Amino acid sequence: MVTLPGRKTLFAIIVLVILFLANIAVSVFLVLTLNTASLPTIDMRVTNITMGADEALLTYNLTIDNNNGFDLTLKQLQMSITNATTHFATIPLQGGTIPAHQSLSILDSPRLHFNATPTGALTVTLSCDIDIGIAMIHKTLPMTLSVTTNIDDILDQIKIPSLLIEPSFGTVTNTTIGLNANITVTNPNAFDLTLSDLGIAITTNTGDHVGTLTSPGGVIPAAGSATYRSTGDIAFVFLNADRLILTITANAGGTIAGITKTIPINTSVAITIPNLDIFLPHDHPLELHLGIDLHHYKNGLQGNINLSVSNPTGIPLYLKDLRIDYFSAYPHQMNFLSSSNLSPHELTPHGYFVFNGTIFFSWRELLLPSQPPLLPPPRLFAVLNANATLTGVTAHAIWIKFGYFMDLRPFKVVPT
Repeated sequence: MVTLPGRKTLFAIIVLVILFLANIAVSVFLVLTLNTASLPTIDMRVTNITMGADEALLTYNLTIDNNNGFDLTLKQLQMSITNATTHFATIPLQGGTIPAHQSLSILDSPRLHFNATPTGALTVTLSCDIDIGIAMIHKTLPMTLSVTTNIDDILDQIKIPSLLIEPSFGTVTNTTIGLNANITVTNPNAFDLTLSDLGIAITTNTGDHVGTLTSPGGVIPAAGSATYRSTGDIAFVFLNADRLILTITANAGGTIAGITKTIPINTSVAITIPNLDIFLPHDHPLELHLGIDLHHYKNGLQGNINLSVSNPTGIPLYLKDLRIDYFSAYPHQMNFLSSSNLSPHELTPHGYFVFNGTIFFSWRELLLPSQPPLLPPPRLFAVLNANATLTGVTAHAIWIKFGYFMDLRPFKVVPT
């Protein structure tokens, strides 16, 4: 015989069954909810990399959006930075709970030391465990996200220093003229640069190589400038051109976040070649004395010309295009008679040289002139024309001109 429970006991059993079924239903609902939960939306951007001498400042912006209707908890949130061969840093981040339909934002600038390691592609990886929980039911999901940036691209964007060249000419020697150059180098970068292998090749606009300047270089401070002086000599032949071309080459090296980087520099500047007279000393005049020894000869007078020139300077001067024009000299008029050319010659520094030549005047042109006043001249007037330059220079010269009178009465061309 089966004994049925009492009314109170039956009611209790029914309640327990209902609660049990409800718990199962809630659990199933929670499990289904957790299984269909979406992972948070993550936006991670490397916004800037500032390169310094010893380190790089990596600026990033991280945003994590919780799109679910329940809270998410981020555990063991960290960022690691690597390349293909090297692990540079692991950076722990502040995680925590992100309420439903809200977001977590992190903006930071960690410092990295590359320690001369080859860089290439740099990978920034974000990892964490996401804890999803409703009531007593929890679920943990691992998450990893990577962003790649290329440090080499950033290194290649290092700004090339600018150069300002101020040339000036110096001492003139036997074969060369000194050239000085003040080179101001401005460094636009946030780290020091070392300037090395600084050289200046000097050519003319016609393509002739006439000299070279060098400088030991040095350190250009970050966001600063430095001036270097370079001196050398250039051959006289540069004066035959219109312009000098100074081609500057150098290497600017710097340590950037522990990585040594070298930037080649190559630039040119043209300068106008000045007039020759600025290279000649003005405190010592060129001393010239023109004389002629006249004596009777067949049918006229022959003169032995002597032009004495003293070079008081310490540079070699080249006298060329020497021509002496002779005129019949009257009180109010001069009539051309004849010319004589002298051979060019180099005057050594502080040297002395006598140019020689001859001239002939016939009695007919002296006693029977073809131009008024149709009288024998009482005097002759000699005019010297010449060009003074430097040896090897053909395009520039200084014109020399002077004259003097010679009395003809001792030769009885006219009455005494």
